[in-house]
Amino acid sequence: KKYVFCFIIVLERGYFLMPHLFCIIQAENKDIRLYPFSGGSFMEQMPKFDDNYTLFQRTFLSAAAAVNDKNIISAVNVKYASNIKKQLEKLKEKFCRNIEYKIISEPVSKNTAPLTALAAKYINDNLIHYSNESPVILTAHSNRIFPDREILASALEQGVKLAENGFIVFFGSKVSKINPDMTYFKARKNAAVTEIAPCALKISEFIKNPAEKSAEELKKFKLYANTGIYMFSFDTYMQELKKNAEDIYSIIAGRTVTDSIPSISPAEYNKMPSVPLEDVIAADTKKLALMPVDMEFKTVNSWDDVYEASDKDENGNCFSGRTVSMECGNSLVYSKDKLTAVMGLKDMIVISSEDGSFICSRGKSGRIKEIYKKM
Repeated sequence: KKYVFCFIIVLERGYFLMPHLFCIIQAENKDIRLYPFSGGSFMEQMPKFDDNYTLFQRTFLSAAAAVNDKNIISAVNVKYASNIKKQLEKLKEKFCRNIEYKIISEPVSKNTAPLTALAAKYINDNLIHYSNESPVILTAHSNRIFPDREILASALEQGVKLAENGFIVFFGSKVSKINPDMTYFKARKNAAVTEIAPCALKISEFIKNPAEKSAEELKKFKLYANTGIYMFSFDTYMQELKKNAEDIYSIIAGRTVTDSIPSISPAEYNKMPSVPLEDVIAADTKKLALMPVDMEFKTVNSWDDVYEASDKDENGNCFSGRTVSMECGNSLVYSKDKLTAVMGLKDMIVISSEDGSFICSRGKSGRIKEIYKKM
């Protein structure tokens, strides 16, 4: 019965219709915004939410709503590959798989363009067996939470059509309030785009520093928030690398990328510049399309974001790990290793690990970099 059930899931999702669609999940957090679980510690002890899945696993499940789970590739620094492999074991059980999900690992930490190039080249060289088409690649970071996977899956299916026609697709979500740390898009209708995907728009402007514009000015436009999810064909990405990051292209084009750990030699990878993916794919605005996603997404960049994304008890609390509490309200307490007892907390964040502790009022965790400088 177990395997019949899995087979039905495959048919319902239409996997056999898009064998050339792949997803690259970039599963690394390099900064200290989730101290004391940031950087290496974050990947080794990644907090779990109330559904008992980590951020990485949640991203995997969101992608699997539209992509064959066997076509989801994890791209990560070599230091964290073993941890990601452990997290993938739980997902193998969920999808009834007895195969190993693929992990591509970089030998040294660089930005997202070279890491994406590694994973994309591996996909093109090793995983295209039944199609002569250029693989279509979806990229996402593992700190995104999408509350409605069905809506996301519908948008991704339309995005595939655009990517197959040479467009680079940015997925934009609706905006309820402006976050000064985020990038937003202005977009307009365009016949060449809507002919392929009726709901799609043409990106006309990037707004990277919304704080520099007045609230009145921003209200004049219908803005879309950058979800950090992009889609393009392998051929299109290689063309953009050749034009905008030739040092990456010249190394990756003629190399064989494997799923060994690491996936490329340190000597070769060190020659690649540390370039953000957005700098490569957004340079030619003629190729940029926007696929609206009719929901708000959450980016987990602070402990306040973790609180907002988690289920609460009847008093608005979220307790996780080894905790004991009394008379608390609207607070987040996370303690992985040590028993942490709290009493009388109101609107507080308490995070404890073997590496350290972080305590602040809710609404203040986004300023963690300020206190980190004093450590």
